[in-house]
Amino acid sequence: MMRIDPGPETMAALADMTAATVARIPRDRPIVFVDYPVHLNIGDLLIHHGTDVACSKAGIRFKFQASAYTWRTHRRRLPEDAVIVLHGGGNFGDVWPDFQAFREQVLVDAGRRQVIMMPQSMHFSSPAALEAARKTIGQHRNLTMFLRDNESFEAASRTFDNAECLLAPDMAHALWASLDQGVPSSGEELVLMRNDHESVANRGGLDWIDLISILERLEARTLRNLQRIGGKAIPSSIGLDAAWINFRNRLLHQIVGIVGRYKSITTDRLHAMIIGTLMGKPVFAYDNSYGKLSRYSQLWLIPELDTTRLRGSPTPASSSWRLASALTPTRDSHKGGIVRVWGHGPDSQRHRQP
Repeated sequence: MMRIDPGPETMAALADMTAATVARIPRDRPIVFVDYPVHLNIGDLLIHHGTDVACSKAGIRFKFQASAYTWRTHRRRLPEDAVIVLHGGGNFGDVWPDFQAFREQVLVDAGRRQVIMMPQSMHFSSPAALEAARKTIGQHRNLTMFLRDNESFEAASRTFDNAECLLAPDMAHALWASLDQGVPSSGEELVLMRNDHESVANRGGLDWIDLISILERLEARTLRNLQRIGGKAIPSSIGLDAAWINFRNRLLHQIVGIVGRYKSITTDRLHAMIIGTLMGKPVFAYDNSYGKLSRYSQLWLIPELDTTRLRGSPTPASSSWRLASALTPTRDSHKGGIVRVWGHGPDSQRHRQP
């Protein structure tokens, strides 16, 4: 178990880096957002909300946002010069094959358009599935992939020679200083544990779904079914996209209020860990089935970021990517060279073999 309790300087630095991430999105062309989550995984909803907040602060306006259900209709009006921004998260790989299949289909549909994938964790347990993804994704020649841990970054860099791979924190960090921290009503801890196939052991406790009321579950199911049926027409697609985002905002407000009642959080969910840090609560974290929490926390949260690197740096609004590139690894034109790796001291740079 890991204790996660980063200080405010660390959290502010991570929020700045989400601004640097969205600064990579070109502003001179139409921008669309694809694959927003239409389900009740609070982590995915936090990521989507954080992305919306970061983009809004940067003055980025999407021509449209599409879910997996409304994309087929929206893509018919996709401008030839559009930039496609893909939702981030933790489902790049074969753990959740339906999400991966849709992502690969969007890359096929994109043609020559630029695609930017927001920060993801990458994990393939099957070499065959990895090779299939390499063949499909490798055909796209204008792809930027943000990865949220070193293992994912290294795997993507090895596998997708066609892509620009960059390391960046989760987009939920854009919500720093915007969530109501709440006042704990008791000294109790919130024990929130996975009950799906990413769980290592049945440790008991609640899961996200247990914090969501029956009425909210019914509303989510209704909106999802309406997207399945009504998402085939452009006017209804636009209205259904907006209706879901409105529901997302209300649900997250409710969840933040519930989490705020507790003094600390014990969890094996990455975004229960992140929401705890956003709300200034101590978090006691267990790993999921493939080490997602330890990968993430050891890179971004333990030990605290060397925020001295930020002092005197340009603000994200004026020169955000120079800030991020000073803190994240990049590849030298995909041909080897020096890779900047998050770390401290003389080992913070190493050479990649061509």
